[in-house]
Amino acid sequence: MLGEIALKHYKNGESCCTCILKACEEFYKMPLICDVYDMTSGFCNGFGINGMCSAVVTGVMFISYYFKSDENKMKRARIYFFNTLHGKLGATNCGKLQKCCKKAIYESGEALEETIIKYG
Repeated sequence: MLGEIALKHYKNGESCCTCILKACEEFYKMPLICDVYDMTSGFCNGFGINGMCSAVVTGVMFISYYFKSDENKMKRARIYFFNTLHGKLGATNCGKLQKCCKKAIYESGEALEETIIKYG
């Protein structure tokens, strides 16, 4: 479900970072401050150097926010999220995923939802 919401925002022209954040805000009913969106604006396209996929980075940001009171749970959730995504996509690097951005965004949303269910 989270992946579908993220894709809806992506199809409306939102950046890969923003669509993940807006999907989380909508799905989990957790209002995020506007500054968070501004802070992620430079993440797109793998930070402009085809580095780590911005949807993945934004997912980790949300995991950090969601589990901020339990560092051990946050660490396990983050590792689970990465492993799940790598298993589904074969990579977490923007340069390798650029031709399938929609899939990376969708799978990031789905893996994030799965992670929150498992560790939340």
